[in-house]
Amino acid sequence: MTKAQLIYLCVFFFLPSFSFSQNPAIDSLIQVLDTMPANKQKVQVLISISRELYAGKEAKSFVHKAINLATEIRDDEMLSISYNHLAWVFSVENNADSFQVYSDKAEKKLKATKNYKGLAKLYNSRAIVFYNFGQADIANKSFEKAWEYDQKAQDPSSMITTLNNWGIFYFMSGDYQESIKKLDEGLKIYKDYGMSQLYEISRLEANKGNNLWALGQYKAALEYYKKAYLKRRQTNIPVGIGASQQQFLQLWLELVDSNQDTLFFTETLQELGYQNTTVLLDSLEQLGTRTNNPGIIKMHHDISVKVYEAAGNYKLALDYFRQQEALKDSLMLNEQNIKAVADIKIKYDNEVLQNEVLRAQIARTKSINQRNTLIFILIAILLLSGISLLYVRQRLKAQRISLQFETQKLEDLKKQQQIISMNSMLEGQEKERTRIAKDLHDGLGNLLAMTRYQIASLSLDLGQQFHRIQGKAESMIDEACSEVRKIAHDMMPRALNQLGLAKALQDLCEKQDTLHQYQVFFQSFGKEVRLAESIDIMLYRVAQEVFNNINKHADANEVILQLTYNEDWLNLTFEDDGKGFNSDEAIHKGGLGLQNIQSRVTYLKGECLIDSRLGEGTSISINIPIAS
Repeated sequence: MTKAQLIYLCVFFFLPSFSFSQNPAIDSLIQVLDTMPANKQKVQVLISISRELYAGKEAKSFVHKAINLATEIRDDEMLSISYNHLAWVFSVENNADSFQVYSDKAEKKLKATKNYKGLAKLYNSRAIVFYNFGQADIANKSFEKAWEYDQKAQDPSSMITTLNNWGIFYFMSGDYQESIKKLDEGLKIYKDYGMSQLYEISRLEANKGNNLWALGQYKAALEYYKKAYLKRRQTNIPVGIGASQQQFLQLWLELVDSNQDTLFFTETLQELGYQNTTVLLDSLEQLGTRTNNPGIIKMHHDISVKVYEAAGNYKLALDYFRQQEALKDSLMLNEQNIKAVADIKIKYDNEVLQNEVLRAQIARTKSINQRNTLIFILIAILLLSGISLLYVRQRLKAQRISLQFETQKLEDLKKQQQIISMNSMLEGQEKERTRIAKDLHDGLGNLLAMTRYQIASLSLDLGQQFHRIQGKAESMIDEACSEVRKIAHDMMPRALNQLGLAKALQDLCEKQDTLHQYQVFFQSFGKEVRLAESIDIMLYRVAQEVFNNINKHADANEVILQLTYNEDWLNLTFEDDGKGFNSDEAIHKGGLGLQNIQSRVTYLKGECLIDSRLGEGTSISINIPIAS
C-alpha cells in the first residue's frame, strides 16, 4: 500500500460522510415542514435538509430557520446543534470568520447547560475544520479541549471517538508514534469499561496497523490487521470484512514491491484459512457476489488490477480493469431496465383493467336490458343534481375566495399604510434630530462659548466675592457647553457619518463602559459594507435603545456587542449577564423600548429575536438583509 492509500483509509474514518447532490427526499421533507408543529423534530428536519443541501445560500437559509425555531421553542440543545451546523457550512465555504462566530455561539449554549459531551463533539468538529484550513496547531489544541471535556463527561464512546480522530490526525501529520499512543489509549478504554463493540475496536486496531506499516514494521502491522479482521468476521459486516481482505492484499503488494520476505505473511494467511493470496482474492470476489454489494465488487476489481499487474499477468489485469468500467455501465443499465420494466407493467395493468371493465359492462347490459330506460332517467337525474350541486358549491367557494381575497387585500393595504406611516415618522424623527443637533452645536453651543469668553474678559477689581462668583459662572457655562456637545453627539454622532457603523458602535460601547459600572466588549467580524446612511442611523438608534434598556433594568456586570457582516446579511447581537426578564410577557405588553427596537428593525425588513429568562441574562439577535 502507498502512503496515499494509507491516508485514504484514515480519511475514510476521520471525516463525516457528505451528500454532494440533492437527495430526492428533500422535496418531500420541505412539503412536510408546513404541516409540522413548532417542536424539536421540526428543527431536526430543517437541519437535515441543510445537511443534504451541503452548502450555499439554501443550506444557510434552512439552518437559519432552524436557529429561529429553536430560539422560539427555547430548546438550547437544538440551538447549539443548529449553531454548530451553520459554523460547519461556513467552514465548507472557507469562511473562517463566520465559522468562528457561530461555533462560539454553539459553545456558549453548551457551556450554559454544562453539556460536556456536546462540547467534546464540538471541539472534535473544530479540530477537523482547522486541520482542513491548514491550521494544524489549532486543530491539535481543539483535540486537547475535546479530551478535557470528555474527562468531565466520562462517556467512553465519546472518549474513544476523540482518541481515534486524534490518532488519525497525528498519522496524517507524520507523527506515527504519537498516533499509536492515542489509539492505544482508546483500546485501553474499551478494556477498562468492558465494552463489546467489536467493530469499533477493529477500527482502532486497523488504524494502528496503518501506523506500523508506515514505520516499516510489516509483521506488527499484519498482526493488527489480523486482529481487526477476526473481530470484523465475528460481526459479519461484509464491508468491514472486505476492507480487511483488501488491506491484506495491499500489504502483500507492498512486500513484493519492496522485495521483502513474504513467508510470515503466507503463514498468517494460512492461519486465517487462506492457502495463498489467490484464494484470498477469490474470497473477496465471492463476498461481493454473495452480498451483491457494489462497493465490495469495486474493491475486488481495484485490487485485482494491481495484483495481476504486479504478477506480470497484464491480460487478467486488463480484464478486471474492463470489468471495473463495465460495472459503472451496468449500474446505469440496471436503472434503465428497472424503469422500462416498470413502464411495461403499468401498461399491462391498465390493459387488464380496461378489459375487466369492458366485460363487466357487457354482462351488466345483458342482465338489465329491460330496465335500461329507467336507469338512464335515474342517471340523468343524478347527473343533473350533481352538476347543480357542484355549480352551487363552486359559486359559494368562489364567493368565499373572493371575500377572503378582499379581506386580505384590505389587511395588506392597512399594513402597508402602517409601514408608510411608520417610515415617515422615523424619517421625520431623524431629520428633526439632525436639525436640533445642528442648532444646539452651531447656535446654543456658540452662544454659550461667547458668553463664557465675555465673562472671562471682565477685568474689574470688585473683590474676592465677585471673582468667586465669576469663577463659578465660568464653571457652570463650561458644564453647559459639555452637556450641549454630549446631547448633539447623542442625537447625531460624527463617527457614524465619517467612519461608518462599526466605528460609531465601538465609540458608543467605549462611552457606555466609561459612564456605567458594567464592562462593555465590542467585536466586529467580516468585511464592513457601507450601507445607506439611513440604514446606519437606524441600526445605531437600535443600539442606543438596547443600551438604554440595559442601563434601566439589567443590573449587568458584562455586556457584549457583536457586529457581523456576511454575503447576504448583517447581524447585530447584544448579550448581557444581567437579571433578565420574561421575554414573552414583555413582548406581549409591548414596552416602549422594545417597540422602538421592533419598529426600526421592521422598517429595515429584518428580524429581531429576543431570548431572556429571569436570572439568566438577555440575548438580542438582529438580522438585516444587506440587499434591502
